[in-house]
Amino acid sequence: MMNTHKAMTNHNPPRHHKGPWAHRVLVCGFSLLFGLLVYWVLGFVLRDIAAHKQRQSVLRDRTLNSERTMNQLLELQRLTLQKGLTGDRSSITREFQRRASRHQVSQAVLKLSLLGL
Repeated sequence: MMNTHKAMTNHNPPRHHKGPWAHRVLVCGFSLLFGLLVYWVLGFVLRDIAAHKQRQSVLRDRTLNSERTMNQLLELQRLTLQKGLTGDRSSITREFQRRASRHQVSQAVLKLSLLGL
């Protein structure tokens, strides 16, 4: 019993082994470098996600505009058929040109808004 008591009283506090100061400096430096790289990668990923969402938005807008144009063409064709093939084609052409110019203006506004102007 005495031997176990000596072992308990002879207990030395644990020693903290620190490496050479150069190793500690390098570990801290590489940790900072790693943190900067992670920050850079996260910024890149977030910018890429935002750009992807913007591309999806542009694609959706273009699809809607194309759908609108197709509907206008169908409506003009319906008007042509209602007026008959011998009807006034110049009025139908003017109506189509008016709608096309309105579509071009909306496309220009969309491009300017995407550029942030």
